[in-house]
Amino acid sequence: MTTWEVGPIKRGGGYVITNLDTEENLHLPPSTDPKRNNPLWTLHGMNRSHAGTLPGLVEPGDTVFMRPGDYPHFRVSKHFFETELQDISRCINYEAKHPGTVRLRENPVGGSQTLYVEWSNVPIRFSGIVFEGDDQRALGTENPYSRRWHGDHPGFAELSFINCYMDGEWDFQRMTGEASKWGCLTYGIEGGLTWFGGGGHGIKKEHFFYLHNSVGNVLMSGARFYGAGRTFLQDTARPHEGPAASGKIILHRVRAENTCLEMGGGGSSITIKGNRTGLVHISQCDILQGANPELLHPDVVDNITGCVVVEPNKYDEDGHKWTDDEPGAQAHWTGTRKVVITESKLRMGVGKGSARRPCAKFSYVEFGKLNRTRIMTDDGSAPALDIDTRDHVTKLWHFDSGPQMKVRGTCWLDGVKYHTWSAFLIAANNHPKCKVGDYGHREGDVDQDLNGDVADPAIAGVTPKVVED
Repeated sequence: MTTWEVGPIKRGGGYVITNLDTEENLHLPPSTDPKRNNPLWTLHGMNRSHAGTLPGLVEPGDTVFMRPGDYPHFRVSKHFFETELQDISRCINYEAKHPGTVRLRENPVGGSQTLYVEWSNVPIRFSGIVFEGDDQRALGTENPYSRRWHGDHPGFAELSFINCYMDGEWDFQRMTGEASKWGCLTYGIEGGLTWFGGGGHGIKKEHFFYLHNSVGNVLMSGARFYGAGRTFLQDTARPHEGPAASGKIILHRVRAENTCLEMGGGGSSITIKGNRTGLVHISQCDILQGANPELLHPDVVDNITGCVVVEPNKYDEDGHKWTDDEPGAQAHWTGTRKVVITESKLRMGVGKGSARRPCAKFSYVEFGKLNRTRIMTDDGSAPALDIDTRDHVTKLWHFDSGPQMKVRGTCWLDGVKYHTWSAFLIAANNHPKCKVGDYGHREGDVDQDLNGDVADPAIAGVTPKVVED
């Protein structure tokens, strides 16, 4: 295991790579080509200046300390991992040295991304790094299910981001800045995606996290995300694009504010599009739509929409999308296995956009539970809660009737409107697919009917830096 240090050279430009174990230095002169003399590419044996002469330097188990400064965009390529499979139990660590900011700059060439992982059969961890938004992705992975790989892509080991930040560089108050598209767009991720601490802001066009066919666990804790054209997190698993989503999504102490701000509306802040066979657990999270409207441009305030929506996946394996008006369409739709929301706050501010949704809406959920959570709307233009069990997927919903479960606004159950939470609970108590009870503070009962799946706030022993108000 080797420890490296990289950093910009203040006088004259360029970068220096130092092997801290041997104290050997490699100096990279400045270049206008971001792929030439790029210190991170050099570590992976991909520097154009040394192609064919300089092998990859970094190995699993190594740590790369990055001194404060700006770095060019980075690509983890198949080239690095074509050698014999190494010890995958040890990850490669890229860690910022403080004080100061380590910033990975966007790719100046259009249609690209800041960090692109094409191929990674060993875990990679990034700590304390700022990733600039790009006209495509700040962070992204190759699609291992695409035809170009002919089934030969090995998938991905775990990708971890500890106290990192996605800077989309768009200001939703002044409506100026960089036209960033996605924050993090991934496919597969068998090893899982982890994001502890840090957060992001200013993704102009689309999502902070856009997950496709993720079959590993997605774990987020202690992070804050503010301002996005579309969702904070959209999870989709279209059957014609890859396997069903089978891992868990666990969000713990995450704060997402003012997302879905694109003109005309852009979904709900957390959007789960069915076909997930694992648990979706949201605990101690604040999902706030329309928070601090004075910090938003008037043109986007009207687009404020819902906090959480879980909907069916309407695609089949042939890529056909079954629409509502097609005979027998709903029989082809797939749902989500388990959804648990506990000790969280979902709040939707005033808005009147064309795509305005309920604050929380659920359908095609096999097992669901709302527990010790506050769901609020600031006006009557949309429901606070909409639950629909009239499908072939839903089996049981649990609703907390205790004093710590509060819903402000109208509630719907199977298309019937109830003006108060109390009236909704009375109807749910007599519903064959619903269960009502006061869960209070009893430990362990949040998921006792859901096979004991509980979010662990101390995942992997990492303590995130929590952003407080």
